[in-house]
Amino acid sequence: MQVSADLGAFLGALHSAPIAPALGCGVPRHAGHTMAARLLTDSAHLLEGWLGQRDWPRRQAELRRRLAPTRAEVERGVLLNCDIAPGHLLYDPATRRLTGVIDFGDLAVGDPARDFIHIYEDFRPDRLAEVLAHYPGTASDMFELEVRRWYLLEATAWAVEMHEAGASTDVEHGVATLRRELPSGASPAPPRGSA
Repeated sequence: MQVSADLGAFLGALHSAPIAPALGCGVPRHAGHTMAARLLTDSAHLLEGWLGQRDWPRRQAELRRRLAPTRAEVERGVLLNCDIAPGHLLYDPATRRLTGVIDFGDLAVGDPARDFIHIYEDFRPDRLAEVLAHYPGTASDMFELEVRRWYLLEATAWAVEMHEAGASTDVEHGVATLRRELPSGASPAPPRGSA
């Protein structure tokens, strides 16, 4: 689909932009490994309660494995939008082209896989593959695993944040996401994204 090609090309261009000017303007670094370490220590008791004491050791080990920092995260930083969500993509249905991307309020420097999590969450899983097919320089099967790692990290952080804010409905949604991504004894299944 053309819009997937357009989005892949847009993200390729964004991620190729020089980061020094952005860092010089105070754009923050998005450090997933720091975020993961904090979650796995400060929120371990909370996560154990959500995911079940009996299954917790296995799920905790999988969570640690999946949230471990990658070489790309530590060594490679690119300019990130951090919010490539449906409401921020402008689309012309007549031409089926992406006409714009709005809202750069979460701009950061970090792992390029981070910019694909909303595509993974909010669209059909095959749409992520389409976008990755037009994103330069990635082996889509390996890169998709990195996207899913970031999705799990952000979903975990969001559930903890919603718990601290007392938003029980949002916590339930976050915990359902964690259970789906960290099933007991099975390979994680892709999310049921909307079309």
